[in-house]
Amino acid sequence: MGNIVTLIRILFWLIAVPLGIGILPGSLLPKSKRSVFITYICGFLTTIAVFEIIAIPCMLLIMYDAFEYCRLINASVQMILFALGVSYAILVVHKETKKNILAFEIKGFNYRAIKHRLEAVFPGESHPAAEDYLSPLDCVFDKKQRYSKESKILWGVFFAILLLQVGMGVFFASFDGDDAYYVVESVLAYQADVMNTILPYTGSSTALEIRHAFAVITMWIAYISSMCKVHATIVSHTILPAFLIPFTYMIYMEIGRLLFRRKNDMLPMFMIIMAVFMMFGNTSINTSETFFLTRTWQGKAMLGNITIPIIIWIFLWIAQDYRYERITGSIAPWMILTLNNMVSGTFSSMGVMFGSILIMILAMLIALSYRKFSIIFKSIVTIVPNVIYIGMYLAMK
Repeated sequence: MGNIVTLIRILFWLIAVPLGIGILPGSLLPKSKRSVFITYICGFLTTIAVFEIIAIPCMLLIMYDAFEYCRLINASVQMILFALGVSYAILVVHKETKKNILAFEIKGFNYRAIKHRLEAVFPGESHPAAEDYLSPLDCVFDKKQRYSKESKILWGVFFAILLLQVGMGVFFASFDGDDAYYVVESVLAYQADVMNTILPYTGSSTALEIRHAFAVITMWIAYISSMCKVHATIVSHTILPAFLIPFTYMIYMEIGRLLFRRKNDMLPMFMIIMAVFMMFGNTSINTSETFFLTRTWQGKAMLGNITIPIIIWIFLWIAQDYRYERITGSIAPWMILTLNNMVSGTFSSMGVMFGSILIMILAMLIALSYRKFSIIFKSIVTIVPNVIYIGMYLAMK
């Protein structure tokens, strides 16, 4: 019974809460982008960004019981955001049900009713209707596409590879020297109620070491550990790989949807190729593929396999909008990019600089390609969190 309760806690804090919170920023997305996966990505970025905003002041301003204050404040804020997201979803479902002329058929909990409710909250999960094929705006390509029989078989191959990678990551966890620092920081936060004020190597008190302290991903792991009532080492080496490996492929799937927008049946092959690259990318100890499968829980791994791919995905999204002249002034991609920049510093202090440089390079390329130089200004606005992060880092160093 205790294991079942623990599993429910894990699913709630790592899946349900980010998805519920993601409904709020997801409401700003175009309907075609309001899918379960993109909503979850928005929610995950929001939860980490909120944690960073709370954790850094607690770490700097509170001397005793800093982690407990951080945990309670963050849990309260996230539950409020989760409640708001779920309430918004209920209102959307109620509104859509009243508009639907067949509402009397979908008030129960049969397949049709559940499908209707999900598509009301996540309209990006709906397939094209007959009238969409007559639209001159190519909107049919933005909706969820049906796959051929061959593509379904390829999806099966991909999910088999994914299951293998998750299984290897969970049951054959890789240990390295960084565990003595990063994992112990999480353990100390949970058990000693401190935030980076005990030296992991010796157990003695120490001043904040800003380079590591500002990357509060270790504190987030301790937070998940405390809320799920699971040892921080188990969270790092067992739970997070089972969560972060599929999450990374979720991002690559959205990249693939943009690259193969008109050839949807090629998407599963793209995912297989990415999965194979990940498995055989261990050409050195420093590749992102090596970190992805052997040091999944570390901030450096999350930087290379979450932050950077999201930047690439967002700029592909922006470039596609300009290519098909579907610019509506949507702030959605810039909102996600801003959240991603906030999260990059949480993962690693290197992410602040690397992410900003990559954003400006991609912004200049798209600006020159489509003669839309406002992209550069918008990109500069999105890296304001990085500038604030650097300013605080230099002030505290």
